[in-house]
Amino acid sequence: MLPSVEMPFHQIYATLDSVASTHVGKIVLDLNVDNAANPAVGCFLEGVEGLDERLCRVAELSVEEIGFNAFTVALSTFDPFLSSERLGSIRQKGKLVLGTRYRTSDVCGEIFWFGEH
Repeated sequence: MLPSVEMPFHQIYATLDSVASTHVGKIVLDLNVDNAANPAVGCFLEGVEGLDERLCRVAELSVEEIGFNAFTVALSTFDPFLSSERLGSIRQKGKLVLGTRYRTSDVCGEIFWFGEH
């Protein structure tokens, strides 16, 4: 199931842009879209690319205080490997953990983490 609905990237951007703390250790984002029909992959990947610079800004605020190995972004998305290609900068600032959501549950399912890259 690929995204066809508009993702709330502007709200996510606004939240990340408002972070002022220098002690952010982990950011978890679940970008899976349930019950989506027609893919709009290009728009989705552009949105993910916009996350990269914002996540880097938060990392830059925090890494000096908490250390490089302590800053982690955990990203769950419908195609984590395709999305990770748009997140090249954050890998240089901290750990990027990729995953997706199992769709075997009637609720939202569990997050399946593929590992650190």
